[in-house]
Amino acid sequence: MRRSIVLIVIAILLPAGFLQAQALPGDKGGYTLSPARTAQLKATDYVYASAETSYADMGNVLSAVLMQFSDAIKSGQLQPSGGPVFEYVGAGEDRNKTFTLRVGYPVAAGTKAFGGFQVGKLESKKSAVAVFIGRRESLNAAYQKLYTQIGAAGLTPGDVRREHYLYYEDEASSNNVTMIEIELKQ
Repeated sequence: MRRSIVLIVIAILLPAGFLQAQALPGDKGGYTLSPARTAQLKATDYVYASAETSYADMGNVLSAVLMQFSDAIKSGQLQPSGGPVFEYVGAGEDRNKTFTLRVGYPVAAGTKAFGGFQVGKLESKKSAVAVFIGRRESLNAAYQKLYTQIGAAGLTPGDVRREHYLYYEDEASSNNVTMIEIELKQ
């Protein structure tokens, strides 16, 4: 409950300009990453598009899908209940390895599929969860830190990870706020 309130406060204050994510003097990392915590986020309905892709080709998939979502939101077909969520299934570190990418938005229960989008669930799974603030290019370094924390805690990452975009200006903004969720094997 307390974490939800903190995330809501961050989501409200960042766009209003009350909080500006800035590195502290001497911080050369270019991003902020909270310590990982284990959590089991509740399941939620999710409208999404799914594609087989690789990191090397993911940009093309994302730009097309995000444009379709933008059009659906503007037309009123899609009424998301939260920010975009990227779900990576079977993604490893090899930039050319194919994996399943699901991109979508949480929605109210009972939302029907439309315009080539599917409706499913973001399943509730025990995960390592952390909040990242920074430029998109710094996400890989943040993931390396998270996987190190997971291993040091004696836990094993699973095959699914998610990025919940809580606040996003653009790729180069150090104000972007993303909750990272890495599934843990039982």
